[in-house]
Amino acid sequence: MRRALQQYQTFNLEAEINSASPHRITQMLFEGCLRFLRRASVAITNKDYENKAIYIAKSEAIIVALAGTINSSANEELANNLKSLYDYCLECLLDASLNMDASKVKNAEDVIFKIKSGWDQIS
Repeated sequence: MRRALQQYQTFNLEAEINSASPHRITQMLFEGCLRFLRRASVAITNKDYENKAIYIAKSEAIIVALAGTINSSANEELANNLKSLYDYCLECLLDASLNMDASKVKNAEDVIFKIKSGWDQIS
């Protein structure tokens, strides 16, 4: 039953991605990152080293992907500030992973949430 549910969820995600606008795909990346950050925090709290590593790595990969989509030609100052925020999040996650510090994951989560909130205001 669990396997069937996972296959269904994967199919739905693929269908949504295939029909989504670039704006919506970016929203989905933010949503996934926030989900993985929450799971990483829980794993740290539970001293679940394996899942902590998995969820932090997934969060980092999404943050790197988001940073890679920044268009600095539109507004260079904004782009540089956004890159700095993503770098800060990556530093927080490295520190969280090394020191099993859930508060560092929360710092990254707060920043990603604020960026996502701004992104959600764009139509």
